[in-house]
Amino acid sequence: MATDSAFETNQFIFLGEMKVEFVLDGRWVSAQAKAVEKLFPRPKVVFEVSGVPRELQCTEKTHPGPPQISVRRAPITSDGPEKLRLEYGVEVEVVPTSWIFIQQDATIHLARRPSVVLRSGDPIANLQFKILNFSNSVLYWPIVLEAAPWMVKIEPVPNLIGLERDLHSNSGYAVTHTGIAEREDGQGFTQEEAQALLNGLDNFLSFICGSSSAVTDVTGVGTDGNEVWKRWGSHHVAPWARRRTWADDTVWSSLPDIFRNFWQEYSKSNEDLERVLGWYVYSNQSEALDVSIIFNHAVLELLTYITAGQKQPKKKTGEPKKKTGDWIADNLRNEGIDPQIPPSCRSLSTLAKQRSLRHGPHALVDIRNSMIHPNPTFCHPSIDASHDAKQLGLWYIELMLLKRFHYMGEYASRLTPVHRSGDTEPVPWAGSITT
Repeated sequence: MATDSAFETNQFIFLGEMKVEFVLDGRWVSAQAKAVEKLFPRPKVVFEVSGVPRELQCTEKTHPGPPQISVRRAPITSDGPEKLRLEYGVEVEVVPTSWIFIQQDATIHLARRPSVVLRSGDPIANLQFKILNFSNSVLYWPIVLEAAPWMVKIEPVPNLIGLERDLHSNSGYAVTHTGIAEREDGQGFTQEEAQALLNGLDNFLSFICGSSSAVTDVTGVGTDGNEVWKRWGSHHVAPWARRRTWADDTVWSSLPDIFRNFWQEYSKSNEDLERVLGWYVYSNQSEALDVSIIFNHAVLELLTYITAGQKQPKKKTGEPKKKTGDWIADNLRNEGIDPQIPPSCRSLSTLAKQRSLRHGPHALVDIRNSMIHPNPTFCHPSIDASHDAKQLGLWYIELMLLKRFHYMGEYASRLTPVHRSGDTEPVPWAGSITT
């Protein structure tokens, strides 16, 4: 196992040691601190402060309001957030907790996740970063992702296989990959451009593994080789687990093309795409079938709106209003995706016959409506039918996204009950397009 604690399961990532100033009971306190990103029980950035001045421990409170410094040296907490000021003058939001005055120690938690802690304003030449909990075997080898104007190099940590073995046993957190990003033309870029790229990478990596993965511990290096921008912490990261997803380990060579097309779409409508991918990941990693089905319904509606470029059509005079399920089904057909319930979803097919449901989207909408609109006369679907509905909804979403990213290769269909490495098939529209 690597000696760097960042590459061990549930260990911390050392970020830096520095002098910090923070507000305690209305007064600035100066002390030495060590900044670390703790990975367990969930990733968070904390400052471990040592040497809190002893005179503050024995000072009676002279003005109203929390927090209160106790002469009994009992732990106290702040109603935060307070301001913490790093030695290079940048302020970030923090929440002070866990004061232990008898040891003159304290732990200060960052309130924002992630937080920019260095901002010089100089152009960034490249970004160096770590990736938490990328849980799909497609990145066992180094890869270069290029999408104008970016070039991103990602490689696994040296001990990845052993690390995954440990993660599998404890469902924890670890740095699984490292990366570096820069412009293809070698020019510098702004911190706003850096943030956009990092957010896009979070979404792309999570889409590949079907679980929340995130970039963390980012350092922006300037043209002179000095650090000009730093971002600590990460967005939401799920405990490590292998999730069913479209990305079989054989699609490694296709990832550069998928990323190129993903970035084109993300650059045009990142808010919509972030919402779609976020809901898809939450649905896929949720153990609650009703939660997944509700998210699937929301994603399919939003994706249909994005793809069709319009809201659900209004009914014409004398015509019945087109139902949501039919609107989604029509869009699936236009995308080259069969909306009918496949034979592998046996329990859902049985339910559809009982309720005269015409196709998969109709069944998904029917089950979702029964969950959020209580009806005492309604017989709830079986667990097996709900499981079929979850998988079918995710299958529709994955294919709609792959079509949006102009993917023409093989994928792992979640409609196959058991998936083994190499069990892939062409996307449905591949044979319908000639070159």
